[in-house]
Amino acid sequence: MVSSTIVTAASDTCRTARDALVGSTTGAPLLVPLTFLPSVKEWDSGARWVRCDLAEIAIGSGVGEPRLAQLPTRFSTLVATLKSTPKRFALCEDDPANNGPDGAQTTYADCTGGADWTMVTSLTMAGAKGAPYPGLAALKKIGATRCAVVVRATPGHEAFAEPPTQTLWTSIDDRELDCWINNN
Repeated sequence: MVSSTIVTAASDTCRTARDALVGSTTGAPLLVPLTFLPSVKEWDSGARWVRCDLAEIAIGSGVGEPRLAQLPTRFSTLVATLKSTPKRFALCEDDPANNGPDGAQTTYADCTGGADWTMVTSLTMAGAKGAPYPGLAALKKIGATRCAVVVRATPGHEAFAEPPTQTLWTSIDDRELDCWINNN
C-alpha cells in the first residue's frame, strides 16, 4: 500500500499545480485537482509517478454525489472564461429542503444566477497539526461569530458557518471554516 504521506504529498503537489494554472481554490472552487498514483503492484515494481488532472464539478449535481462537467477542449478557453466570468466557477448551492449548504438534497448551483447559498470565504481556524478536535458545537459557535463579521458587508442576508468535521480535522488537519450567505 502507498503510504498516506505519499498520497498527501501527491495531492498537495496537484493542488499547487492547479492553483498555479487557474488561481487559488477559493477563487474557483468548482475546478478541482484529481490525483492519480501508480497501483500498489506498480509502486512495488518501482513506479514513482504522479498524474494531476483538472476537473470541474457539474452544476446541478448533488453535493453528496457530485458529477464532473465537460471542460472546454482548449485550456485557453477555460482561462478566458475564468477571467471574463469568474462567478461561473464560484461555489453556490441550491437547497430545496432549506437545511443550509451541503444538505442531503443540496445541489451545486450557478453563481451567475439566483442560487440559494453563496460561499463567501473560507477562514482558517486555529489549531496546530494533530491538535484534538474541539467539538462541533464549539466550532459552530466560533464560526457563527467569525462569519457574522464577514456577512455584515451584505446586510439582510443570513450567515451560515460550516466548520470542518472531526474526520477532516483529524485525518487531514482541515482547519477551514466556510462562511456562506443565504440569498433568499
